[in-house]
Amino acid sequence: TIFTANAFIPWVNEANLEKPVIAFLDGHKTHMSLQVSTLCHDAGIILYLLPANTTHILQLADVGAFRYHL
Repeated sequence: TIFTANAFIPWVNEANLEKPVIAFLDGHKTHMSLQVSTLCHDAGIILYLLPANTTHILQLADVGAFRYHL
């Protein structure tokens, strides 16, 4: 919650990103709470939870889906 409120949301706003912004999270229970969900919703950020314990399957996405940077 602290990172989301004090770092991530301000960074999204300062970067003038077109909203809505999609944030991919790894689905770990410490990364989700009602407070984080509400903060992100109010800031125009859509949270997308990846299935827990699937890093070994989804890691291949680093090569294709996430290799291009803005």
